[in-house]
Amino acid sequence: MEAEQFRWIGKPLPRVEDERLMRGADRYIDDLEPFPGCRVAAIVRSPYAHACIRNIVVEDALQVPGVVGVITGADSSSSC
Repeated sequence: MEAEQFRWIGKPLPRVEDERLMRGADRYIDDLEPFPGCRVAAIVRSPYAHACIRNIVVEDALQVPGVVGVITGADSSSSC
């Protein structure tokens, strides 16, 4: 019985989603409406490789409508 469960491993499987994707008839994650209370994260990275960022001013970001919080490296145990 156990070998029966895994008989598809290593074998080609027919792709059933291709036709509707190519016709534009399927939905992508970006097409879905977020559920109530859903939050979205934006990550801002330094344009400088191996930079040691010493200060981030978050007050301006917190004033933007819809922003509910800002997390920086100072909120973790990482340091330069």
